[in-house]
Amino acid sequence: MPPDSQQMTTARALDMAMQHNQAGDVAKAESIYQQILRVQPNHPGALHLLGLIAHQVGENGIAADLITRAVEVQSDFAEAHSNLAAVYLALNEPDKAAASCRKALALKPELTGTHNNLGNALQNMEKLEEAVGSYRNALAIAPNYVDALSNLGSTLQKTGEFEAAMASCRKALAIDPNFAGAHYNLDNALQRSGRLEKAVASYRQAPAIEPNYADTHNNLGTAL
Repeated sequence: MPPDSQQMTTARALDMAMQHNQAGDVAKAESIYQQILRVQPNHPGALHLLGLIAHQVGENGIAADLITRAVEVQSDFAEAHSNLAAVYLALNEPDKAAASCRKALALKPELTGTHNNLGNALQNMEKLEEAVGSYRNALAIAPNYVDALSNLGSTLQKTGEFEAAMASCRKALAIDPNFAGAHYNLDNALQRSGRLEKAVASYRQAPAIEPNYADTHNNLGTAL
């Protein structure tokens, strides 16, 4: 088979696998990626997407190995660097996550989720001012990005900027009233700023939306 025909066949196989994955048939998608890798063991797209499946099912060590192989083969693969950062966050390795985010953003500065994940990594490393900057970079691109709004609120309340923290969380909740994480972060800001009565009322929102939100149950107990 001529090389261009093989490449076209591989592209079609990748497209078919992604369709299966989006339809919820992860096993079929995984099988196609593995077939591609049997023929082309260093195919960066198949390595990356197989790594994403591993990440989806919680096998983050395997995911990290596969996506690392993908970026070793194709160093300018911005989306793979970005998703590797998400895997490192799941593995509680924020320093590696931050490094992967920065590689992705050097290639594609418009990746809003990567700015958000860089903020998460920096927040986990207690680099709060830098985290605030990363969330604001995400929001400069996508002003209604609720995850970044909520995460910005979480970080600002840690730096004592309670009014700004509450404003950010409330903006997230105006966009998505059922965002339990934003309720939780708003609750924290209310409690830390001494507004306990409002905090108690607010703390009841997240468990009503997401009953298994353990942190909120714990915080409600401390506010009462």
